[in-house]
Amino acid sequence: MFFEDRLIYFPSRHPEGPWRSQAALGARDVAFRADDGVDLHGWWTPAPNAVGTVLLFHGNAGNLADRAFIVRELVRAKLSCLIVDYRGYGKSADVAPSEEGLYRDGRAAWTRLTGELGVPPGQVAIMGESLGGAVATQLATEVDCAALVLVCAFESIPAMARQLVPVPLGWALRHRMANVEKIGRVRAPVFVVHAEHDEVVPFAHGQALFAAAHEPKRFKAVATGGHNEVWGEGGDALFAEIAAFVAESVKR
Repeated sequence: MFFEDRLIYFPSRHPEGPWRSQAALGARDVAFRADDGVDLHGWWTPAPNAVGTVLLFHGNAGNLADRAFIVRELVRAKLSCLIVDYRGYGKSADVAPSEEGLYRDGRAAWTRLTGELGVPPGQVAIMGESLGGAVATQLATEVDCAALVLVCAFESIPAMARQLVPVPLGWALRHRMANVEKIGRVRAPVFVVHAEHDEVVPFAHGQALFAAAHEPKRFKAVATGGHNEVWGEGGDALFAEIAAFVAESVKR
C-alpha cells in the first residue's frame, strides 16, 4: 500500500513551485471544502469574452502553480479556468491523497464553480491531464457538463501497473481509476488528446479511451514530444482546438 501511493502521487506543497505567476495570470484564490471536511484551494481565472469554462484537474506531480502556463494559454483561447489542488497538494490541506479522496475533491470543485462562482453547468468543460483524467472522468459520469477533455490520460491503474511490472498485480492494488470502464457512461462530448511518443502513459491508452467513448467525440494525436511535452508541442493549435471543441459543446 505504501509503495502503491508512492508510485501514484508526487505532490509538492506551497511554497514550492512558481506561485508568483498567480499575479501575472490575474487569478484569484478560491477556498472550498470536500464533503469529508478537507479544505481545498484553487485558482479562478475568468477570461474576457469567454466562450466557455474549464474545470482543470492536473497530473500527479507538483501542484497547480506548475500549470500556470496551461491556465494562461486557456485564458488566451477565451476559456475561463478553475484549476484546483487535490488534498496533499499545494495550499490544500495536508491530507494523504487517495482515489476516493480525489473524487471528493473533484465534486467539491464542481460545486464551488457552478455554485458560488456562478458558472452554469452546461458551460463547463471538465478537463484532466494524466492522473487528473481519472478525476475528470469520474466527475463527468456524475454531472451534466458541457464536455470532457482528457490529455494523456490512462486506461486504469492496473493497466498502468502492467507497464511497470510484467506480472498480474491488479488483485493487489487498492487504486482502480478505471477510466476506460467509466468513459462509456459519459454523455457529454469527449475530446481525447495524447502524445504519440508518450513514454509514461502509452499512446494506446488514449486510443482505448477514445474507442470506449460515445459520440460525439474527437481524437487529437500530438506527433512530437512525450508525456510532459504535450502542451508545448501541441502549442497554440492545440489550445485553439480545445477552445473550439468547448465552444461547440457548451449549452447556450
